[in-house]
Amino acid sequence: MKPLCQFVLVLFVAGGISACRQPSLQKNSPSVEKKSTVSRGIEKRAAELEGEHRARVEALARYATGVSYEANEEPELALEEFYKSALADASDEAFVLDTSRRLLQGKQGEKAIELLQLASKRPETTGLVFALLGRAYILSGKTNEAIAANSAAIKVSPTSIAGYQNLAEIQFRAGKPEAAIKVLEEAAKQQKLDAAFLINLSEIYSKQLQLQPQQFDTLKPRAVELLDRAMKLAPHNTGTQQRLADGFAILGERDRAAALYEELIAKYLEFPVLRDPIREKLANNYLLSGDKKRAAEQLELIVLENPTRYPQSYYVLGTIAFEEKDFARAAEHFNRTILIIPDLEQPYYDLAAAQLNRGHSNEALNTLEKASARFAPNFVGEMYMALASQQLKDYSKAIRHLGTAEIIAKATDPKRLDHSFYYQLGMCHERSRDYESAEKAFLKALELKPDDADVLNYIGYMWAEQEMKLDQARDFIEKALKIEPDNAAFLDSMGWALFKLNKFEQALSYLLRAAELSKEPDPTIYDHIGDVYFSLKQLERAREAWEKSIAIEPNDEIRKKIGSSL
Repeated sequence: MKPLCQFVLVLFVAGGISACRQPSLQKNSPSVEKKSTVSRGIEKRAAELEGEHRARVEALARYATGVSYEANEEPELALEEFYKSALADASDEAFVLDTSRRLLQGKQGEKAIELLQLASKRPETTGLVFALLGRAYILSGKTNEAIAANSAAIKVSPTSIAGYQNLAEIQFRAGKPEAAIKVLEEAAKQQKLDAAFLINLSEIYSKQLQLQPQQFDTLKPRAVELLDRAMKLAPHNTGTQQRLADGFAILGERDRAAALYEELIAKYLEFPVLRDPIREKLANNYLLSGDKKRAAEQLELIVLENPTRYPQSYYVLGTIAFEEKDFARAAEHFNRTILIIPDLEQPYYDLAAAQLNRGHSNEALNTLEKASARFAPNFVGEMYMALASQQLKDYSKAIRHLGTAEIIAKATDPKRLDHSFYYQLGMCHERSRDYESAEKAFLKALELKPDDADVLNYIGYMWAEQEMKLDQARDFIEKALKIEPDNAAFLDSMGWALFKLNKFEQALSYLLRAAELSKEPDPTIYDHIGDVYFSLKQLERAREAWEKSIAIEPNDEIRKKIGSSL
């Protein structure tokens, strides 16, 4: 019996058609019509034949028609013809597998099953057909049939991974990890396994570990053992070596992954296109292991030779510098990221954050204005606008941006409106001397987090300073001190509230304690101490405290108090 390609060439050599079912014709080929002249000729000739020859010729006709449809960008019609072609002649296993995969991708599982069942009946069928049939059954929810097909795949091709993978998946999904592991251990016992097979097995464990991290102690040792076996085979293929490195990295074996990545980098030292993606993986491996210094070294090497090819490297370098509080360098890297990828939004906000941390408020506003011109209004952008305005002491503008942020969050993500948001809003209102709005915002913050010591202290101090709700002010500050009893700012607030309540002796004890615990000499604390001593008619001590205050930070109002006490 002549092979299909040879048979069709004998029939149609004059037509110039290749009979093999291989890649399709080029798009918009002049020879392409709805149903090609060649395919019609094949069909006519097929009608004159009988039996197996007729089936093969029909298969080729269907295939040619499918190629025509595919070239005209009609994939659904093309797939239908390929399916009918494979049904007519299932002897080309590669074509059957490709068509079946397309059918599965197109949600035509029953057709894929029909085709694979037909192909599986051929005596020379490999385990790949049975395994794909098993996959089709899994997707169709036919578990028993899937188990049978995948068991057949293993029997026919015991060193092919697909059958084991499918069977293990069935057992894992059924909540039977012991049965799944038994399948994989059986796979690992096969003779003459190559490194690729062992890595595939390890990857099955790794994927399951990501889905069910509670099985860490059971799954990880097996996955690592398989990679160790693959390593002992000393694979020369660089793709296999990279998969080994990736496998160790995924399993958290950082040092082993790094060693393999470094070997690959040395191998590809003169080939940047191959080398730099591995450098990125090595950098990521170092980041995950907490070694930011080595991660930065790898990324710096990438951008040194290819400043524009890997712009994401600048972004990661910026993130590393930001975490290390090197805000100048962070700003430099974020700025380069924006120059190369101006449509990437997040670096604008990270650049603004770095600029704000440097005290460069106007630069931050300029960055944020560029972002607002390019991207839709969003919560993060408005919040940074508010922070920049607050840093510039433009509290009314800060309040406007916070108001916009609140509207956006209520419409898109209300969880963003947490206690810290309302604390920020309250501070801006307080600085604008809108104490009623400030109180409302602070109380909202405390509603969301009743034990926020900073908010309790801030609202208590505000009330005391404005001589409002003094008893409640004392109570709030007292709550803050129960949370942080040695906080100098809180002690000062309590002293000031007691002073406003005319409890001078009690106030003094808190204020002196605040001065003692303050990490740096604080002019406000000494000003308050001076006021208390003055009220106690201890004028010399009052002047001494006030002089300490202006020595730290000159203040004309305090100078007047010193003058009036003489």
